[in-house]
Amino acid sequence: MRWSPIQWLHNLFVAQSLYISVAADRSQRLRGRRLRGGAACVDTVGSVILEAIQKAQDDNNNGGGKRRGRNLLFFDLDRAWNLAQDLYGQVVEELEETSTQTTSTNTTQGERIVADVVIVGAGAAGLSAAAELLEEDPDLNVIILESTERIGGRVRSHTMGAWGREAVVEDGANWIIPLKENVLWEEAQDIGLRGMPNDYTDWIVYDANGTVVDPTLVDAEHKRFTEAFIAAGVDADEQFTAEHESFNDRGVLALLEDNGWAVASDTSGNLDAVMQWLYIDYEYAVRDVSTRYFPYEAPNPFLVTDQRGYETLLQHFQGEHIPRDKILLNQRVTSIDYDADVCIQQCIGVCVGPRYKAIVKTEDGTEYLTQRVILTVSTGVINNDRIDFNPSFQYPHAQYNPYRMAQYVKIFYQFEEPFWGTTEFVEVARNPANRGLCNHWQNMDLAIPGSGIIRCELMTEGFLALIDPVTEELSHATLDSLLDPLRAVYGNETVGAPLDVYYPKINKDVDFGNGAYGAWQIGKSFTDFAKFYGGIDVLTNYCDHNGCNSAGEWILQMSGSASCYDHSEFVHGALFAGQRSARFALESLGYDVKTDTSECDKWWNELER
Repeated sequence: MRWSPIQWLHNLFVAQSLYISVAADRSQRLRGRRLRGGAACVDTVGSVILEAIQKAQDDNNNGGGKRRGRNLLFFDLDRAWNLAQDLYGQVVEELEETSTQTTSTNTTQGERIVADVVIVGAGAAGLSAAAELLEEDPDLNVIILESTERIGGRVRSHTMGAWGREAVVEDGANWIIPLKENVLWEEAQDIGLRGMPNDYTDWIVYDANGTVVDPTLVDAEHKRFTEAFIAAGVDADEQFTAEHESFNDRGVLALLEDNGWAVASDTSGNLDAVMQWLYIDYEYAVRDVSTRYFPYEAPNPFLVTDQRGYETLLQHFQGEHIPRDKILLNQRVTSIDYDADVCIQQCIGVCVGPRYKAIVKTEDGTEYLTQRVILTVSTGVINNDRIDFNPSFQYPHAQYNPYRMAQYVKIFYQFEEPFWGTTEFVEVARNPANRGLCNHWQNMDLAIPGSGIIRCELMTEGFLALIDPVTEELSHATLDSLLDPLRAVYGNETVGAPLDVYYPKINKDVDFGNGAYGAWQIGKSFTDFAKFYGGIDVLTNYCDHNGCNSAGEWILQMSGSASCYDHSEFVHGALFAGQRSARFALESLGYDVKTDTSECDKWWNELER
């Protein structure tokens, strides 16, 4: 009984095809495990090849293996069996070698771990993305890599105060916007998260000398400003047309001036400066901002003052939606190669498992092989080149990312007793040289009863003007001088020395992105945004944006709160961004999901290609 070369090749082809189908199915069971030997592959290829040869022998016995040409070479069946055994041995050796390489742990390579989707960052966006992925397919192997020792991202709580007077305050995000689409708002009510809605009309305004400004005058100026503000918003809406690229973005202050509002540079503009600061600086953390993201309209915000901390809400969200073992803490990502093509399950040169399209590497040398990556870090982390990307972005951040990190610094002062009355806000209309330097004070004792805390905020320009150029921090003397507005109102003796002073040094915090949140730069367009973040069909074609590999596959999702245009840089915006990115990733993996219903993209419906 002998086979012709054609029969031999045919039988090997059949064996290989059977092997691939069976072994590929088995390899799916290995997803997410640390790479081990290919026992399933070895067993399968050995049994399939031997079974194919046995079947060929049976066919020959039944007359199926007829001689077709006198000049064709023939193999004895014994030789065929020997060749099959050699192939089996070759596969065993190859797989054992591969297994040894991929599980090695050392200082130069580290460990290699596989996943279906790797999410970078365990803030609101990262958690939301994981929840969306697992809701669609609970069997997906999802790994979240978090650079710090905690989840929550820029939702971070801190305990301050003198001994026995401790209070929990928020370093970063402080509010929840009570939108019906905001799942976090529902969950906040479920766990009884404490706080209070802000009432920005509950204020008292003093002049630079500490005298109460006539409330009638305050109301009149406030009305005049809000009229100009609304009119400027109408003007900004004119850019939402097919001609959006030709819209002249001169900044919000220019639109306000077009509508009759301008702050005088002398003392006559002190009160007007307070109004403008509350609506522009306080909202966008810079003195002027692009009209591309103006104005943002939302219900009255809910100030979180729960002494469990705002971050307890995200911890609850994780507990409800994401198994804890899917989150790996203290894993700082240093590089992302999203143009890889790695197959770790091979037999006789054929890939029988998933092909991993990205390699995410962390500081400790661990490599995560994955099919898709969702990047949810602060936009400042990207702008500061904290992560290396291969290939480099098609549309680099310096030219295309509209956002630059702004400073929103909360300074908390704790006193023995509150001396500032019962209104929620105290405003001091400071003289021109000191405008924006703690002119706005919030009564945190009203929000956290018994805390004796009052706080002021410094925004980007004011904060950067005051920090020490060497330490990049506010000195003790500067922190003391920022109490001068209160001293002007209540007197030096009344104000006295605080029990404790605290402010979060987010400008030095690489995980925050060296700032609070991004502010859209004047002159950056909607198309810039779309090319940098991707996923906006009315502005860019598929893969004419960052995140695609050389084969035209969308591998890296640029997510995070900045990527959600409609709710940019809010916690609920991060939540929506995570959901949106997860759906795009699922779609690219072959899942039947809707990607055109995101809360992030409704304004784009106003545009036409």
